Amino acid sequence: MWQILGSVAPRELAAARIQLHWAAQVVSAAADAYLAPVADDSHTAMAWQGGALVGKAGVSLYVADFALAVGNDRVALDGKTLDDAMAWADARLGKRGMHARDYDMPVEPERFTRLADELAELARYYANAAELFAAYAACSVWPHHFDLGGTIKLAGTAEIGVGLSPGDHAYAEPYLYVTPYPLKLGATLPPLVSGGHWSTAFTGAVMTNLVLAGEAGARAFVESAIGASRSVIA
Repeated sequence: MWQILGSVAPRELAAARIQLHWAAQVVSAAADAYLAPVADDSHTAMAWQGGALVGKAGVSLYVADFALAVGNDRVALDGKTLDDAMAWADARLGKRGMHARDYDMPVEPERFTRLADELAELARYYANAAELFAAYAACSVWPHHFDLGGTIKLAGTAEIGVGLSPGDHAYAEPYLYVTPYPLKLGATLPPLVSGGHWSTAFTGAVMTNLVLAGEAGARAFVESAIGASRSVIA
């Protein structure tokens, strides 16, 4: 069921998104330390399940509560450092030594802070996107760009990426994206519905203003953008 957005203005979510992105590094670091690596790094990707980012190595991050869990053990992150969180998870998994990757991320917070309203709003964005894209592709949350994304495979190497970014250097608010690959030479990008537009930051269709668009607008945009993407793929 689609959850109503807008209790926090989209551009006021950045601080909570950065906190959450760094906290998610604990989940992906556990995968790096305890699982065999996979070429596409999918071993570090997280599933969205019941309000949590669930990792493949047994560590989960409950978004609204801002807490880590390993089995029945749970720890609130408010006031903890990233090192504290890493050590807590590592101690419960086997003490192999967990470390965050050197991704191009915003500055690490000195200590985690639970921004309750903002985190709950981000959880609604992820939940909505997971439901929205479930009919099109299997989606995961990726630790580098922190998007919930998946791929629609077409013939040969052709594909369409779909997903939600919670905000990044290109857009300071959550947005839906649909990215066609590869483009036909000289392709004209078709118009999109529901306020969607073709990004100037990357080759893809984008919808911001998800609060105003609502469920109907978001679904219409995704259907339109996927259809447009099929028409311009080589």
